[in-house]
Amino acid sequence: MKKIKGLLFWAVFLCMSSVHGEEKGGWEKLQVSLARTQIRSVCFDSRDQERIYLATLSGLYSISAERQGQISIPGRLMDEPLNALYIEEEGMYAAGDRGLFYSQDGRSWRSEFRDGGSDNRVWDITEAEGRLFLGTDAGIYIKGKKEQVWRHVEGETGRESVYRLLDTPQGVLAMTGSKLFLLP
Repeated sequence: MKKIKGLLFWAVFLCMSSVHGEEKGGWEKLQVSLARTQIRSVCFDSRDQERIYLATLSGLYSISAERQGQISIPGRLMDEPLNALYIEEEGMYAAGDRGLFYSQDGRSWRSEFRDGGSDNRVWDITEAEGRLFLGTDAGIYIKGKKEQVWRHVEGETGRESVYRLLDTPQGVLAMTGSKLFLLP
């Protein structure tokens, strides 16, 4: 129900922004700000239904009803593309070309995953049954939410790039450039 309320809020907010004077200027400014980048992922903040986060080619944006702003990720990610976001109660994960990063407050970030080789790009992240799954240029990695070590999933995907992950009732669906795999 909270997600539906959040979606309704944003639908009304976006419609109102395009109709009313002062708010229209803010929305137009937002459209211009994001016009130079591609939005790769959109997430609602489960802690604040009036806030959404956008993973883009130029970094991470936070948008709320009151204002918009680009979140500063010190050093590496600001100029690097982000591919996916995952938000949980304790914080958020940002997946990008230099790995996976985690933040509890959206301001200070720590590296959460690096493959160790040159294949650090993380394309997607999802959670299923208390485990986190990463789709990377080196295949699929998995760990329990309370674990520290990521394990490479051996099998049909091997070290093939996995671009998207989807939690389904049958398991996690993984999409490569040419195939779909189901991890039960």
